[in-house]
Amino acid sequence: MSGEAGGINYYGYTGRWRSKIELHQAFLEIKGNFLGAKSGIMIGRYKFLDTPAYFTGGSVYPSIPFSWNGLRGYAFWKRFRIDLFDLTQTNELPLKPFADTVGWRNRLFGAYTSYAAPNFKLWGQKSQIFLDTFYLGFIVADSSLAAAHGNTIGSTHRDTPGTRIWGNAGPIEFSIGGMWQGGTFYYQKNGPSRNVNAWAVNAQASWRFNQWWGHPSLGLQFDDVSGGDYRNNSTSTWGGFLSPYSPSASYLDLSTYFNMQNVVSIGPLITLTPTSNTSLQLKSPVMWRNSTHDAIYPQSTLGFPYRPHDHYTGVLPQASFNWRPTRHISFSLEGEYVFLGRNILRSGAAQGAYVQSNLELTF
Repeated sequence: MSGEAGGINYYGYTGRWRSKIELHQAFLEIKGNFLGAKSGIMIGRYKFLDTPAYFTGGSVYPSIPFSWNGLRGYAFWKRFRIDLFDLTQTNELPLKPFADTVGWRNRLFGAYTSYAAPNFKLWGQKSQIFLDTFYLGFIVADSSLAAAHGNTIGSTHRDTPGTRIWGNAGPIEFSIGGMWQGGTFYYQKNGPSRNVNAWAVNAQASWRFNQWWGHPSLGLQFDDVSGGDYRNNSTSTWGGFLSPYSPSASYLDLSTYFNMQNVVSIGPLITLTPTSNTSLQLKSPVMWRNSTHDAIYPQSTLGFPYRPHDHYTGVLPQASFNWRPTRHISFSLEGEYVFLGRNILRSGAAQGAYVQSNLELTF
């Protein structure tokens, strides 16, 4: 048995942003050996992070971590593993202590596999490459599509197969992934439905200077995520990729104002580990919209109302420092400034700074 409880007293409007003390994890795990693999079944409520960081990071502060309810099975061989899951998202409302319930309006199901290629050496450094393949299906009861003015409301079912190759070859650290997304969007009140044909490409590559102080890495990150076109009729195919479960904020945008939807971004990525318990990440993605006829999306399913006329969105210089002095205490300091393009500012958006510190106690 395993359990975890926690809460947060941050101002907000829903259970995603504030919560009384609540049960985040409580599950039964049965372990054993099956066909030569270390296998297990998990039943109950738990956090789920077995996806790429650009699909979900399980949520980050100041929002409450996602938790899921359901069944999960896994098997680990020497060089191959598989994970099967069928989950429903926890409903964080009402805002009362230990009042969360199983939420049947949002589901996540699928399979994730990973193959570890044999180790090798390149330029005298240990190297290893992994190949992941996966299928992520989800149903979101409260979804939306951007319209010329505002958003249209409905529900959606998405099927997202994908693959990712990642690891290191000598000092080169890399991750390259692609996803295709199909499915259907259903307008509310028995309205029409639209098929979905969307995609996403995500890549990082860095050079690690292992002989230097702090073992710094210097690299580049690139993301291209398809957008839709609200000029088409209500039964045409929608081309917008949906990321409803918040990619890791450290992957794209610390402020969480920008999501992995209808976005093209490229920028430098620098990491540094001054000591064994501290780390620093610096990045500055330059961002555009993939489609000028789709919205800018925060980390939710509802797009911003701004409808600028060009692709350019802005640039997001950001830094994140983490310190873990003991296994029970961790501290982080994060900062970002959002520089927006002139067309977005003229549409009504405002730019500004975001700074946050977190102190986490674990018992």
